[in-house]
Amino acid sequence: MKICMVARTTLNHSSGGMQEDLHTLAEGAVKAGHRVIVITTRHPDGLSESETRGVEIHYLQDTIPESYKQGFYRKAYQRFTELDRQIGFDLILSQSFAALAFAGKVRQPIIARFHGVWFSESDYAPLVWRMLTFRERLETGLRLPAAYRTYRRLQGFATRVDRILVDSQFALQELLRTHWQLDPSKVRCIYPGIDVEIFRPLERETAKQQLGLSGGVLLYFSRLSIAKGARLALRAFEGLNRKDVTLLIGGEGPDRPFLEEYVRNRNISGVRFCTIFDDQRALYYNAADLFLYPELTQPAFGLVGAEALACGVPVIGARHGAIPEVLGETEIFFIPGDADDLKEKMATALDDLPRLQALASARRDRVLRLFSSERMLSSIFDEFQVILSGADRPGVRKESGL
Repeated sequence: MKICMVARTTLNHSSGGMQEDLHTLAEGAVKAGHRVIVITTRHPDGLSESETRGVEIHYLQDTIPESYKQGFYRKAYQRFTELDRQIGFDLILSQSFAALAFAGKVRQPIIARFHGVWFSESDYAPLVWRMLTFRERLETGLRLPAAYRTYRRLQGFATRVDRILVDSQFALQELLRTHWQLDPSKVRCIYPGIDVEIFRPLERETAKQQLGLSGGVLLYFSRLSIAKGARLALRAFEGLNRKDVTLLIGGEGPDRPFLEEYVRNRNISGVRFCTIFDDQRALYYNAADLFLYPELTQPAFGLVGAEALACGVPVIGARHGAIPEVLGETEIFFIPGDADDLKEKMATALDDLPRLQALASARRDRVLRLFSSERMLSSIFDEFQVILSGADRPGVRKESGL
């Protein structure tokens, strides 16, 4: 197969769940013998092309890195048509709606990989809105008209592609609920994949020593935006008032200055901010006694939660979105957006660590069964073959040999 993948961002731009999903899928396709070309936004260092493990990446020079603005959709389609004349692609995979300008114009089937249902994972979600300051609410409100136009474009794109792959059963139901014109038969749930060789259990005390930690360790790790719930985790930890426990806040993002100022102004001890590089993630998970997943929106999956499970770490998560679907009922859940309930669940879990940590094997078994990279790739490649056979494309004659 010759596959064109279109994406707003890649791991060469920044780290994140969507970037890792694209990376895993592209490399997996190359290993399976397929040719993969990725079209994406401008490289941060100005490269026009790059190749990593056989994946060819074309960067659109006159676009904004990681942004759909400045004509990305049109320019991505133009680059695709140039490459298609040389290569003759068989299939197009769109990360989110990066291939929006392709719909209705190309002969190839389009498969869209949605990692959220947008409004359920935006700053307009009710629990996020409650966390905003007055100024933040004003700024967010001013962005609403443009956000709604984007949402409407997403709805239109969803109805015109050949297949939609979502990250969870929650996301599938939410997509159908909010896109009432969408044909349910073309939506599939395929869980994102975890590299279980990288994310695996290590000896906890050894991991703590390597990071200069001791005592109880709570880990929060995500992009530091209001929607991801770091403010909630910090407030819960402040109320916990345990001198023998450290809260690690890992990640970067626009909310980090607010969080650091909050810690300084309230003189909260035991909080440590850290930048966690990709090759350190498994070490940090394994150094944690508990992983906190307090997201305020309703996530479509929750990669960090699955990675923590793969390392055998107990997780305390908000009971909404796909979080319960990912974690399973052996983990601990709190009322979404409720700092007091999160604090109580943290206190109870810290007093019950031996029992919770004894479930490490069950956590990892769950990841191996549901969230391995091999399982994801096999499921997605099966969908590719079905689509290419023409069996699910109205008006397309099924041909033998595909």
